[in-house]
Amino acid sequence: MPVVLAVIAVILILLLIFLLFRKSETSAQVQKFPAKKTSGQAKYKADNTLSKQFYNTDAQRNMLFEVYPSLREIIYFSVPDEVFPTRIENIEENIQETIRGKISSIKPISANYVNLLNLLRNPESNPREISTIVSTNPVFSAKILQTVNSAYFGLTDRVTSLGRAITLLGYNNVRALVFQDSLGVGTAAGQPGKPEAYINIWIHSAIVSVCAGYLGKKIFQFSEYDLATMGLLHDIGKYYYQLLEIQGEAAPDLPAIIQEEQQYGINHATLGSLIAKNWQLSDSIIQSIAYHHYPNFFLPESIVPGTYLKESFVVCLSDLIAKVLGYKGQGDDILPIREEYFKMFHLSQELSEIVTPDLTKEIEKTRLTVESYIKVTASDAI
Repeated sequence: MPVVLAVIAVILILLLIFLLFRKSETSAQVQKFPAKKTSGQAKYKADNTLSKQFYNTDAQRNMLFEVYPSLREIIYFSVPDEVFPTRIENIEENIQETIRGKISSIKPISANYVNLLNLLRNPESNPREISTIVSTNPVFSAKILQTVNSAYFGLTDRVTSLGRAITLLGYNNVRALVFQDSLGVGTAAGQPGKPEAYINIWIHSAIVSVCAGYLGKKIFQFSEYDLATMGLLHDIGKYYYQLLEIQGEAAPDLPAIIQEEQQYGINHATLGSLIAKNWQLSDSIIQSIAYHHYPNFFLPESIVPGTYLKESFVVCLSDLIAKVLGYKGQGDDILPIREEYFKMFHLSQELSEIVTPDLTKEIEKTRLTVESYIKVTASDAI
């Protein structure tokens, strides 16, 4: 009898081991070959992932509020009813002719710089090729190396390779320096008696550039580098007001863009688009410059053709974020964006849900790059 019980016990143990093995094997197969999701489930997961990647948690927002308290309660400029910037087609013909004559004298960006800017638009560009072009300008090359080795970045090992310096700064930041150097703004920043406004516009444009690249990629899956270029150039018209004669006096308590028209007969967005057209830049850049304040004043259908609506909104939103975070450029007014644009693109109007920690890191790096470059340029001018 004991023998029979022992045999039965052994059989039960073996059976139990067999069942456990089959269960483990089945579980492994289920993990390896998951059930196919329905399209609805896949869409929900995609939307949920985008939400987690793009919108902030309460903890992240609280941290942002500590660093940027202005995000907690934004004080917008109160725009009077029926106040709008003048559309380019409504500008008086004599003013347009005068402006075309003035901007025709603006020296275009050199072919070397254009080639370099194009290379910096492509993340797959060969760093050696970029370094070769940058090295043709020894002064600019030296400033790039001085910038990356400055105390702002606090690197432990000194960088002596131009290619490594460009990689560390990032293509977008180097492009901002290249463009401003081609305009001579860097030189102006280092000379005594030059308006500080140029420096403020430069920093503001660089911040808008990094915001536009980041948001364009995250929201609309646009090319980060194309949107960054539009952001970089959006205020180009402000650099060239010195070419125009003052025609009138600006009324107080009006947005800066309206005051510009009262003084010069044209606002910086329209002037910038005419300059970009004179430089034979792409239509998307020309139109994004022209329309970048339309979301502050006009309904979406006012942007014609509508193919440039998204780019114009991204640049306008980036401009707003930069100003709210303290990088105002020229003028203190913070203009609200019409709610129709946020509804159209299914975005919250709360900037604290759009400004992510990753974006603020990129903004800080850009600020350090530009301020370091300005300091380097200023020390060379002494």
